[in-house]
Amino acid sequence: MFWGNDLGNWKEYESLNKKTLFGNEEYWKKYIGISATLAKEIPQAFLYEVVCCYSYYVIGNSENEEMRQKFLELPEILRYTMLIGLYEGEINNGGFAQFYDNIGYIVFELQKGLKFFGLKKNKKLIDKSISLIKKRIDISNYYELCSKEELPLDEIDDELSKLDDRFYEYPEDFTEIINSYLDKNREQLITIK
Repeated sequence: MFWGNDLGNWKEYESLNKKTLFGNEEYWKKYIGISATLAKEIPQAFLYEVVCCYSYYVIGNSENEEMRQKFLELPEILRYTMLIGLYEGEINNGGFAQFYDNIGYIVFELQKGLKFFGLKKNKKLIDKSISLIKKRIDISNYYELCSKEELPLDEIDDELSKLDDRFYEYPEDFTEIINSYLDKNREQLITIK
């Protein structure tokens, strides 16, 4: 509930930070978005984390049309930040095979996000993984095969493992690059006025 012009700030965010599934669920329930004050006050080192947490909170964690619609309603900068957070988490947790098993449906939007932030080396990794899949399927059937978990990942396991190794070298520092970009574009983070 809002009292006057209280739309939330960094001090309140920190005080409510409980590290729940969505980072700071209590804050998002109370304030419903990123205010101009919060966008201005978030320390640069926390921008990537806070934007990811907010975006995860907004869209939830189910795969359906409602989630997709909520995702599309997020500002582009928040969508791409969240996608890169998902990508980074999945690859670190189980490699490209896990990425495709769990959230492969985001791969084409992720390509745009990597380009958006200038993460060229990671875009090359994703492009390579897509080209491996394209050699084995009609790409027009990609989403159908992905939703049925029928992508030919076993056939390309060795190649995906090589991409995993290249990813684990961390050719680009996501946190540093994204925090820097978000810091220069704080006005684009505002979701409530």
